[in-house]
Amino acid sequence: MKRTGLRGLLPLVCVTGWTALLAVWTYGGTAFTSFSAAAAAPGPLPRATPELRLVGSDGQPRTLAASSGRWRLVNFFYLSCTGVCQANTARIEGVREELGDLVGPRLEIVSVSVDSDPPERLAELRRLYGDPPGWTFASLADPDAARTYERFGVLVVRRPDGLVNHGTDLYLLDPDSRLVRIFGAGDARSIAARIRDALR
Repeated sequence: MKRTGLRGLLPLVCVTGWTALLAVWTYGGTAFTSFSAAAAAPGPLPRATPELRLVGSDGQPRTLAASSGRWRLVNFFYLSCTGVCQANTARIEGVREELGDLVGPRLEIVSVSVDSDPPERLAELRRLYGDPPGWTFASLADPDAARTYERFGVLVVRRPDGLVNHGTDLYLLDPDSRLVRIFGAGDARSIAARIRDALR
């Protein structure tokens, strides 16, 4: 009788153990992909972000830490990316159009190349989008880029074929450079509405 009772407890112990392991592995059930795990790893929101030292499309150095009291919407991309970057950049353009006059005075959009794209190429992309005010295109200028991305919460993996795997999340930073929201899925209109709500 005693042995039967112990045998009956074994499945319960196994399920409990696997559930606990899954909870730890997925940051409490919030991260089920490598990209979402990278976003969750630095800690809960809101959280401080590392200083991003950049070179803009004008060739000038700048830092993401200096905000002039503005919010920032940050994404990561690169120019030779096929498909996903173009779709995400189009989504950001839609967000910019939805937010209208908020972009520039209250919100800066910052698109950061993960492939050290040169300023002149970034300037071409900026012109392609009509030299939009309040939208910065830049490359990361950091000797320890991998650690910076890790501390920011974005996964960037360079593949042997030269392509770079990276997330397409949009990161909303408050004027103190704290990461307050991460937008994964969602169309431009819904993301813009949530940004507008955050800026109130």
